[in-house]
Amino acid sequence: MLFVRTMFVAAVCGLFATSGFTQTYDKVREAQTLLYQADYNPGSIDGEWGRRTEGALVAFLQDNGLEYDGELSENELNLLREAPVGDRFRSIQYTSSGRAISSNTSSLGITVFDGFELPQFLNPTPNDRTLEFYFFRWLGERRGFNVYGSISPRPLSFNPVPNEYLSHELRYSSMLSYLLYDSGSVIYNDIAPSDRFANLIISEDTLFRSQSVGKSLVSYLVGHAICAGYIDGLSTTLEDWPMVQNTVYETAQLLDVLNMSARDQDVVNDNGFPSSGRFYNTRRVGIQDFAQNELAGSRPSPYQTYNYNGLSTNIALNYLFYRLGDDWDQFVASVLRDHIGFEGEFTWMNSDFHSPSEGKNWYMFYATRHDYLRWAITMYEDWQANECIGQYLQDIYNSRVPKNQGPSRVRTMWNVAQSYGGQFHLDFAGMENRILFGMEGYGGQNVVVDMDTGRIVITNSVHTNIDWQTLVYEAMRTGTLPDQHPSR
Repeated sequence: MLFVRTMFVAAVCGLFATSGFTQTYDKVREAQTLLYQADYNPGSIDGEWGRRTEGALVAFLQDNGLEYDGELSENELNLLREAPVGDRFRSIQYTSSGRAISSNTSSLGITVFDGFELPQFLNPTPNDRTLEFYFFRWLGERRGFNVYGSISPRPLSFNPVPNEYLSHELRYSSMLSYLLYDSGSVIYNDIAPSDRFANLIISEDTLFRSQSVGKSLVSYLVGHAICAGYIDGLSTTLEDWPMVQNTVYETAQLLDVLNMSARDQDVVNDNGFPSSGRFYNTRRVGIQDFAQNELAGSRPSPYQTYNYNGLSTNIALNYLFYRLGDDWDQFVASVLRDHIGFEGEFTWMNSDFHSPSEGKNWYMFYATRHDYLRWAITMYEDWQANECIGQYLQDIYNSRVPKNQGPSRVRTMWNVAQSYGGQFHLDFAGMENRILFGMEGYGGQNVVVDMDTGRIVITNSVHTNIDWQTLVYEAMRTGTLPDQHPSR
């Protein structure tokens, strides 16, 4: 595959400066990645300059009428950056969790998969162009109910420590932001480098999509509604809500809905409604439509078990909206601005917060990285203060249910946390003696709060190819990260 020749005339004439170029690990790894995408095999993409990488570069240059001068230069790297991807790269068979899936890769190297979301646990790992595409797709969905930051946001203390391991992960994994908070200060505070993507620049104002981390915020707001007297308590049933009459949820206790144990396993699961194939997170229809169709006439299962699904959360959220009525706007703004002290803008996605509602509200939201941290710190302080909202958090912890999951080779919060309570992952295997509240969202979103020590870890990502064991589990266990990345 040849470039347009005029591109190389400019290169040969020296329009790309090469003075001062240093052949670093990052430059070599970038060249290897680009050579691979252009169908020139550099061997392992490891940042090490060797015979196979050099041979691939020589072949690339020769195929385009250029000679190799004995070293990788900025000129050659710029040419690789402009290179279209090769036919072999475009025909790669991707797998998700070991299953082959269909995809389409453009000449720009952007791979698009069936469905809206980037599939989890992809092999091979999606490239940066694909990650950037899907992050912008997330941002394009940001519309709904907005809350603006407080005029006096919660102050944060920073005592940052530079870390090579973390820098490597933020450049080469799908993680875009990382925070570790301990002993009252932010210890690790870093974002993806500004030169990593072609058009995406992560900043302190970037709004990150919560995915299922939003489920925990729904629960937190329910707790505040109980404390403010809008809801009687966790034992409240949903019988007073007309929208779920004649469904499995009509007689369900709020606690069981929040614990994903509302005896609804015969009608819904994490993939949607088995009877129709419809998914519950959609802009077009809401709970009112589901209640008249898939849920109509449904009854509780004779036995109670943990049944993770997003419909339960949407039920809780829309019930909360029903009970708050016209006070919704003021109530949510008060919790976010006055109690937590958000600084940036907050958007609740796909909001249907008006009357009469059709129950289309989702649990997902958008917020800045530091506002995720402000919320986590506030929950720790709530727990320690042991006032009403702290007692609510203790109640859902004490009422947690076992997940009864089988063993898994994949280390994620989903698999490591052995219990679930009030929309939080609890009882981390190997750290059962610590009260850890975990929140996990699709694509590598993680928030973990130690309610005894106040240690917090937060990751915001685009995909699941992050080192969860090191970045989340071990960081929560030890309060630190390795000094160096094993690949360097």
